[in-house]
This record gives sequence, structure tokens and C-alpha cells, in this order.
Amino acid sequence: MIVAILYCLQFSGELSDSEVERIAGMILERPFHDLAVEEQYAGIEAALAAEAWEDDLS
Repeated sequence: MIVAILYCLQFSGELSDSEVERIAGMILERPFHDLAVEEQYAGIEAALAAEAWEDDLS
């Protein structure tokens, strides 16, 4: 999920509140990979909770 979100953001001119709202709306309206919204949130939450973020943001 994080990779999908970052993929979408790479085409943004700037990271702003409106861009964050656009991505959040996209997740709600057109889920990635045919996942339910709850599954997407769970994937995002799990990825952000991973210890790797403390060492490597890539």
C-alpha cells in the first residue's frame, strides 16, 4: 500500500493538504488491487508500524 501511495505521489508537483486529500479520496473511491478500504488501511498501518522505517525510509 505504501508503495502504491508513493507511486501516485511521485507525479505530484508538491505535497500539500489538497494532494493528501486527493490520495485519500482515491483510496476510498478506487481501492488499489481490488482491496476493501479496511484492507488498505490495515496494510498502511502495518507498513508504518514496521521497524524498518526507523532505519530506512526508502
